[in-house]
Amino acid sequence: MKTCQKRIENLQEIISLSNYIVRYEKGNFQSGWCLLEHQKVVILNKFLQLNDRVTMLEEIIPELKIESEKLPMHLQELYFQVKSHQNQLFNES
Repeated sequence: MKTCQKRIENLQEIISLSNYIVRYEKGNFQSGWCLLEHQKVVILNKFLQLNDRVTMLEEIIPELKIESEKLPMHLQELYFQVKSHQNQLFNES
């Protein structure tokens, strides 16, 4: 549980350092998240379980405009890990 919380914090930091805001709200969005591109806001369903929040953040990060070179090294590694994983999933489907 503690590892999952730390991962969420790191994923949210990647998003925040890219000038996006992460908000947890209730809503009728099927996927568990939505992106307000022009406002740079990521909205996650607040009723998601911890593991699902991680999954949703990892799903949306590749969709964002993130300048990886501006991230601290440990977050760069996580960012490229998430992007690589999403590319693998995309190539399998």
